[in-house]
Amino acid sequence: MSNETEDFDETSSYSLKGLIDLPIICGSESALEQQDHIRDDQIVGKVIDMVARFDEESYPPVTGLLMISHGSEFFIPIRYVLQIKPTKIVLAPNSPTNYEPFLRRPMEALLARDILNHKLIHISKQHHPSLVKADDFQITQLDSSWSLTSLMQLRQGKIKSIFKRKQPEVHLHHKIDFLNVEPFMSHVPTSKLRLRHNKLAEIHPSELADLLESANPAESEEILDAVGENEELEADVIEELEDDHQVHIVSKRSNEEIAELLSNMEPDDAADLIAELTQERREPVLRLIPFQKQQDLRKLLGYNSETAGGLMNSEIIKVNPEITVDRVLQELKHFKLNPTLMDTVFVVDDNNVLLGYIRTAELIKLNFENLVKDVFHNDVPTIQTGADFPEIVTLMSDFNLYSLAVVDDENRLMGAITVDDILEKLVPENWRKRALVDRN
Repeated sequence: MSNETEDFDETSSYSLKGLIDLPIICGSESALEQQDHIRDDQIVGKVIDMVARFDEESYPPVTGLLMISHGSEFFIPIRYVLQIKPTKIVLAPNSPTNYEPFLRRPMEALLARDILNHKLIHISKQHHPSLVKADDFQITQLDSSWSLTSLMQLRQGKIKSIFKRKQPEVHLHHKIDFLNVEPFMSHVPTSKLRLRHNKLAEIHPSELADLLESANPAESEEILDAVGENEELEADVIEELEDDHQVHIVSKRSNEEIAELLSNMEPDDAADLIAELTQERREPVLRLIPFQKQQDLRKLLGYNSETAGGLMNSEIIKVNPEITVDRVLQELKHFKLNPTLMDTVFVVDDNNVLLGYIRTAELIKLNFENLVKDVFHNDVPTIQTGADFPEIVTLMSDFNLYSLAVVDDENRLMGAITVDDILEKLVPENWRKRALVDRN
């Protein structure tokens, strides 16, 4: 199955807009086929919408039609639809004559009223996630049921002609496989965004952050609500947001909720966000954070945010020189750190004085029985907590470092600066905006 568009049999596919206002006929299909035209007394109503269910990972199945008859709206279950044709909808002869009002059921939505002309999330392996608008939908008969299979976007094109200089504009439809689309559903009383586990795993936190920043407030809240089911992912996404978006999000949360979020964030990012809180909230939030993390954050908050101390991450891998390589490898399995922080294992003595380092990649090539003191490198590049940004960038560039050790005046290891922190500050804001436009 394609990741982008699907080529279904056009004879069993219809556009949603093409079905709206079609007459709904009840009777024998063979008898109706023999008639030259539809009599008024055979029309039980007209189609005004279609209902689909969005609780599955497959194409959303159509569960029924919304019909208007004598000024009132009624629901017709799809099982009573005998045939869908370009000019009419034919109901089975045994369909009930007492039609019931439409009552929303969990995860059901009206395609025209609830989703058409609204934005949806387009998730594809071929493209960055983006927000797209639905101009129409394709409804396709798959086996014995009808399903929502494609989102259709209206695009303008021109007809090539050798007789006219002016090329008339025509409307073209670009189809997107609905398996790669997630609709916003917060405005639908019985539904919510389907963006869950497997789809979230396909999207990088920075791309989710881009979606949040390009969405309107209601859409952003819905994405956050879906992301929030995974606390670690939520923290990763908020770390990627611009400062003003971070502040906007946390301003609506309680102190307890902010503390929980900060506990899942990288210490340097958490410290930056705490610094953005109002003075009256900062201390109460800090007190709610687990003690060790709280202490780390208080240290980071004591540094200027533009210095090595303010940029460093205090959660790093450091080991004693007297342990074996095998012990280091075993401990590495339990670390849940930024991958760039996993690149280097720092070696310190009992007083936390930096002695040297070992690259993680080197460890797997060493004899497991070797002691760290016999294999580490003691020519470790370091920078002091008060160093400014140009000094940091120059040193990391000169030594081709993924992470740079930050030390105090007594050469005690305070943390490390990673290359992703540096790149984030080096990318100009206008580049970010241009990249986001190009992606969409």
